[in-house]
Amino acid sequence: MNTNVQAWVLPILVGLSISAMLVFVFNLLKKSGMDIPAAINNLIHVMNSAEDLAINLISILVPWGVPLIPAYITYQHVQDPNGLNFGKPIALVAGAVVEALGLATMNTFFKFRKHNLRYKDGKNQMPTWVPVSAYIWYLLTTILVNVVFDWNSGVQWYYILAVGLFSTLSVPAGMLISVRASYTEWRVEHDSKSTKRAPSEVAEDEPEESEETANFAAFIEEFLSSRGWTATSIGTHQGAFMTQARLVQEIESQLQRVLTKDEKKNLSVKITRMKKAGK
Repeated sequence: MNTNVQAWVLPILVGLSISAMLVFVFNLLKKSGMDIPAAINNLIHVMNSAEDLAINLISILVPWGVPLIPAYITYQHVQDPNGLNFGKPIALVAGAVVEALGLATMNTFFKFRKHNLRYKDGKNQMPTWVPVSAYIWYLLTTILVNVVFDWNSGVQWYYILAVGLFSTLSVPAGMLISVRASYTEWRVEHDSKSTKRAPSEVAEDEPEESEETANFAAFIEEFLSSRGWTATSIGTHQGAFMTQARLVQEIESQLQRVLTKDEKKNLSVKITRMKKAGK
């Protein structure tokens, strides 16, 4: 009975102790003036960044390790006395180059496909059937070499099936490696273009100042003063000054109410120029 009581009392005591410790630490940090929600958000951000980094690292390393399995199976069958009975050095080379051939053909296919999508002209098209045919030949050779000797030796069918499936693991591995390589190439190209943007492609928050823009402030101040208005009363919205284009639009709406027909006609061209300068 005492053993049963200890079995459920001990976890409760441990839980209460941890809760009390957390409450004590929380109150201590709160008294010190520390922003607890901000600290928690920062911690969550760090943990999410670490998780993303770990997943990316695994995504990079694991596909490169997967071909080692079919490479080792090929090595075993090539040097096995009941198989090809080649020397170990040749068996090592066979296992390595066969899997490297699979990766090379897969990567070549994705590069050719990307090239053909970019250059539609038939004269510039690359024959994607070549790497596809090469990969099919590689895959058939790998499966046959790794299966046929076991089949001839009377090995159980489920063992042969497992060996055959292991031999095809290089297919998804090669696809992932090739796709990530294409993505990395795109990122490098995209970043290079971003750093070489023309001045006209610079963000809107860094526009080049035109002559109209330079004269805008003086014109607005002079015109509003003549009407008894102020730029602050028109150009301020909830404590933040409007953009130049928005300010011109607001002034134009005010002018429609007070100007005469001739005044509207004389200012129409200038208003249009101001609106273009303020975009």
